[in-house]
Formats: sequence, C-alpha cells, structure tokens
Amino acid sequence: MQDQKLNYEKKEDFINPEVAAAPPIPLPYSAIDRNVTEIYRLFESIKITIDTTVFSEANYTQMQISFTNGSESNYNMISDGSNSFYYEYTPKYNAPLGFQNVSFLIYNVTDTLLNTHTTYTNFTIKTNYMANFNNVEYNIGDTLYAELSINNFGPYVFQWNITIVDNVNELTQTNLLNLEDDAFQITLTLSNEIFPQIEKIYFIKVNMTSSGKKWATYFPFEIREAENKPPEIHSYEINGESMNQSISVPYGRNLVFTFDVSDDDRVAYIKIALLDENDDWYNITKIYKDTSNFNITIRTAELITGTWYVYIYAIDSDGAISNYNSDYSLAPQGIKIIPEVLSVYMPWIVLIVGFALGVLAGVGSIYKYFKSKFSESKRITPKKKELPQRKPTAKKKAKIKPIKEELEKKEIPELVPGKQEEKERAPKRKIKRKI
Repeated sequence: MQDQKLNYEKKEDFINPEVAAAPPIPLPYSAIDRNVTEIYRLFESIKITIDTTVFSEANYTQMQISFTNGSESNYNMISDGSNSFYYEYTPKYNAPLGFQNVSFLIYNVTDTLLNTHTTYTNFTIKTNYMANFNNVEYNIGDTLYAELSINNFGPYVFQWNITIVDNVNELTQTNLLNLEDDAFQITLTLSNEIFPQIEKIYFIKVNMTSSGKKWATYFPFEIREAENKPPEIHSYEINGESMNQSISVPYGRNLVFTFDVSDDDRVAYIKIALLDENDDWYNITKIYKDTSNFNITIRTAELITGTWYVYIYAIDSDGAISNYNSDYSLAPQGIKIIPEVLSVYMPWIVLIVGFALGVLAGVGSIYKYFKSKFSESKRITPKKKELPQRKPTAKKKAKIKPIKEELEKKEIPELVPGKQEEKERAPKRKIKRKI
C-alpha cells in the first residue's frame, strides 16, 4: 500500500506540473523617469524611477548599468510602497566616464523574470579631476611624475591635499608620504624607504574639500621589482682611434680595443662581434676587468682583408646587455683591413737587394781597379818592346811572316802541283842517298 501511494504521488507530480508565468513583456519607456541626464562622479547622483503597474506580479526589481568599459553592475531598487521602484546612483571616484546604458529586471515572488529586458535609458558620467602619469608601472629608483587637473564646477570651489597611501580603505590604509597641498604636479623618486613592498599597487590620494565637505579620490600606480639597468658604453677606441673615425689597418697588424663602460652593479663581460662583407662572423668575449689597461686584442692574421663591421656588447653580472648597435647611431663601425703581402718578406727582400748592391759595388770597384791598371799598361808598353820577355812572342810572329811572304812572292800560276811535288821529292831522295 505504501509503495502504491508513493507511485501515485509521483504520477500526480508528473501529470500536474507547475504552471509557468505569462510570457515576458517589455517595460514601457513611459514607465521610466530620470531626474538628471549628466552627473559628476563622486559629487553628484542620478535618481531613476520605474512604474511596474503593467506587471501585476512584480515583487522586486533591479537596475543594471552597462558601463563604457564593458563591465556591468546590478543594483537592487527600492519600493516606494506602491507600484514604483527607484534607485539613486552616485558614481565612485573611479567610475567609467562617458555614456552609460541602464536597463531593468522585474521579478515575481518565484524569481521569474517578467519583462523582456529590452528597454533602456542612459546617462553621462563626467569628472572634474584627472591625473596623467608618465608610466603605469615603476621600479625602485624610477621617478614618478604625474600632472593633476582639478576643476571647480557648479557651487564647488575646491582645495586639496595630496598623500601616498597603500590602499583605498579609509579604515586600514597607511599614509606613507605627505606631498604639497594644492599642487598640480607631482615628482617623486621611488625608494625602498618609502615603498618597502614591491609588486604592489599604491595610490596617490587627493582629498578635495569645498564648503566644509570632503571627498577623496585615488590614482593607482604599481611598483615592481627593482629594474636591472644594462651597462652603459660610453666609448671605445681601436688602436687609439676613436669610434667615430674611419679606420684602416694593414693586414698582419693587431687590432687593440679599449673601452669606457660602467654599470650600477658590475660589468661582467665585453664581447666584440665582427661581420665581414660575406656575412661571416668573428666573435670574441673576454671577462671584464675594471682596470685602466683592460683591452681586447684581435690578430688581423685571423681575419680576411676587406671591411669588417664592429658590434660592441657589454654584459653585466645580472645578464643585462647593452650594445653600440642599438644605443648609438655610430655603430656598427667599419674597419678596413688592407692587404700587405710584401710586409712579411720585406726583411729578406731588403737583405737580398742589399747583398746584390754590395756585389755590384764590389764588381764595379774591381772593374775600375783593373781598368786603371790596363790603362797604365797601355801607356808603358812602347817602352818595353825590347825587353827579353816580349822576344819569344816576336820570334813566333817572325817565323810566320816569312812563310807568308814566300807564299806571296810566288805567283799562283807557277805553283803547279806536279812540279812542286817533284821539287819536294828531289831533296828527299838526295838526303836518303847520302844516308
């Protein structure tokens, strides 16, 4: 019986579901009332009232504002005891400026939406104060600069004082620093003494007063961890020549780089990168030593001739890098390496040429000496013709001359081969006979 009763109850629930409310209808525009269309944030408010007479089941309502920054906020409206609901909205110090859209949500006792949420009204939020910062995030050691703009309007004539606080809650905030009253400009060097915590949002608080009333507005800024500033390259020299001069170096001569660099912490390395015309790199890195004679030497014998472009890098102990390519319009500086092949062999060439000149000078001296001797011998020869030493030579010549003379005296016709042979043979026979 109990099971049958349970099944029956379930069946009853299924057969008789809850009846839905009537389809939603739009809220008439005539049912919306605004007391103003423009308001100054922080100082003024707007009162919006709606009449829900057409929604007999209306139990409570909400006003929804769609702000210009894309955010939305719902506000519970107050019943006046009849069919009307109202809400008085005062923008906060940081409310979005400009044209804001407003719509309404009307519910019954079962939280069912009765209207179509398609009817809108609007209003404009203005401001009489602004602050322009030179940045939105800062590091310890940076300079915060802000310009304030505070204008009087309507019945308000303002005076103000400025402080730095750590939050916007009046009950818990800590006043870190008092600044000048009624100032339009703020300049502040951020230090750990004033801002002990980093990675935190702080606020410039401006207390505006008029006719004995006070309003506080806040301008946020964030302090992050201390920034690691890269080293500063003041200048460098190559073989004593400044970085803005055109430099040409003969092949074989060294390139000596000297530097003027500094860093808040410590310069760890200096790197030189050379790029030739073929897009080939030559890199050298050296641990930096803060001494007057620190330099980096590159042998041009390790390079090819032509133009090399110089890139200088300074790296500190925290890894921050600065370089001349990004910091100075003079970089990268070009170095021209001039071919000088004879320079290696020049000592030998000088030695050989010197030796050759010495030999030529010696030969010339010998030639001059013998020439002078030969000239003297020519002058002395006529006086020495009768000397015995010359006689053997004269005799030899004398023997030859008679033979020639005899041959010349004999005429060619008389020289008959047959007769001549007979004459020659005749004496030979006589000699033989005598023997």
